[in-house]
Amino acid sequence: MSATSQPSETGAKEREYVVCPVEEFPEGTKRILPVGRYGIGVYNVKGAFYAIANHCPHEGGPLCQGTGTTAVKPEWSVRTYPVKVVDGMVVVVR
Repeated sequence: MSATSQPSETGAKEREYVVCPVEEFPEGTKRILPVGRYGIGVYNVKGAFYAIANHCPHEGGPLCQGTGTTAVKPEWSVRTYPVKVVDGMVVVVR
């Protein structure tokens, strides 16, 4: 994993974290990006990439581990992160 910083529109610094090359991230799989206290879960859902905080605001434990389905209530406010593909690499912006 590598990170770069750039200023955001609000002036705060955002960091970009490279997850892996797209060809090494098959559909239907996930990766846990070791960033911050809990990490970020990154998912490939039918070729689209999504990222959420690996922290359950209700139970306080890791949200992105296990194989079952998870129902998340709107009031729990799970944090999401933008994901983009740059030069064939999956990148999470935080």
